[in-house]
Amino acid sequence: MYIRVKVKVKSIIMLKSKIFTVFIFILLEFNAYSQKIEIGTFYSLDSALSNAKEVQILNLRYAGLSSLPPEIGNLVNIRIIYLAGNDITFLPPEIGKLVNLIELHLEDNFLQGLPKEIGLLENLVILNLPYNEIETVPIEIIELQKLRKVNLRVSKIHKDEQAKLRFMLPDCTFSFCENELLESTQPLLTSQELMQAKVFTDFEKAREVSSDVFIIRMSRRRLSHWPTELFDYKNVQSLDLSQNKISKVPKDIDEFSMLQTLNIRGNQISKLPSTIGNLEHLKKLKLGINQISQIPEVIWNIKSLQELDFSFNRSIDSIPDGIGKLTLLKKINFYSCSIKVISPEIGNLKNLEEIDLFGNAITVLPKEFASCDKLQIVNLNSNTNLDYIQALGVLKNCKDLYSVDLRNTNIPNMKRKKIKADFPNTELIF
Repeated sequence: MYIRVKVKVKSIIMLKSKIFTVFIFILLEFNAYSQKIEIGTFYSLDSALSNAKEVQILNLRYAGLSSLPPEIGNLVNIRIIYLAGNDITFLPPEIGKLVNLIELHLEDNFLQGLPKEIGLLENLVILNLPYNEIETVPIEIIELQKLRKVNLRVSKIHKDEQAKLRFMLPDCTFSFCENELLESTQPLLTSQELMQAKVFTDFEKAREVSSDVFIIRMSRRRLSHWPTELFDYKNVQSLDLSQNKISKVPKDIDEFSMLQTLNIRGNQISKLPSTIGNLEHLKKLKLGINQISQIPEVIWNIKSLQELDFSFNRSIDSIPDGIGKLTLLKKINFYSCSIKVISPEIGNLKNLEEIDLFGNAITVLPKEFASCDKLQIVNLNSNTNLDYIQALGVLKNCKDLYSVDLRNTNIPNMKRKKIKADFPNTELIF
């Protein structure tokens, strides 16, 4: 009897020991998981600004904030921002620097509007703005091609403004009324509402209203040629014909004299007419994913250009002389071309802020790069033959340089620590 009791007690002790071990294991796993979740998440503005490059999620719900400092623009890797329940009345222009931002939550504040720089958040998918004082949204929101959900419930957005937003972003779902779901469908608009909106994705509806149209979006329509109907709307300011099968730009393109943005990415264009150089108000020209073999000299005549995109034109092998004439350029995109040589005239671009040279065949950078006084972001990723010592020697003289992507440039691991020390104020991505 004594022996049986002793065995049972021993079994119970062993069972308890096993249960305790499993409990400790689960606790440690949960703790590790929690720490993993917390990495990159900040709950203090001061702490976030002090660790700007590490911030991925900023959670400042009900933090008593009345404004955001300009330094918010330093959080270049941030993906999600929560700012619900504060007293914020405006967003600083620097918000536009957060190009990796996916979600922006600002419900229950006192926002009067949004800065035009909101249009720079090219990766934004969700914009949550209910219970604010917003009456209008800047036209630059049309640039947010990835935007899918916008919540403006209990705001002061008028019906005509709602119509404009829905037509500017046809792939995005909006919520305006208290009882309206984010997944609500686009309403049928009257001619009067269309006239007020002046944003069209359908020529027939535009023709019913007026020739005074400032935005036309005809992306992904399987167009094989430039629509002749466009010439009924020569006052258009933003024209999007991207992701079609257009092979030719008409010679009378210059009749669109008020054009500021021309997006013809993702077509089959190999040449541009000389008349495109007469578009004296054009600020953004997007020619990526076409069949252009070299940069046409006529481009240098468009002195008003601020953004130029030739990405994925894989036969372009140089940035030639002439680039220096576009002194207002702020952003250049030559992603995945075949560039080997960059003209020294690049140094004339005193307003250049960003240049994307991913996936080219660059070996050296012209020393004139250092004259780009406002240069902040340089992407050299996947230039496998890059003389990184020479390139970094040039970039070291760019005083405002904020980020340089050097991945896949064959920089030895043992050299990286020293290189980072030479660029204390710049994020180097290896």
